[in-house]
Amino acid sequence: EIAQLQREKYVLEQDIREMEEAIRHKTAEVQEMQNDLDRETISLQELEAQKQDAQDRLEEMNQQKHKLEDMLSEVRIKCQEESQLIST
Repeated sequence: EIAQLQREKYVLEQDIREMEEAIRHKTAEVQEMQNDLDRETISLQELEAQKQDAQDRLEEMNQQKHKLEDMLSEVRIKCQEESQLIST
């Protein structure tokens, strides 16, 4: 009976060691996944910042485009006025 208990104890201890190793392995996997998530989060934040910068530049360029279109319109009007003055 003692021998049987010793065998059971040995088997249980072996099971515990295997479970502890499995836990260490899973913990390492989880940590690696957390590190990957952290890297991806940082990359996403950088991309979002770049997107915002690009949107800001696009807005500035649109404003500049509108100013230039207004200037062009004014120049065309002046050209028409000058042409009419020359024609008369």
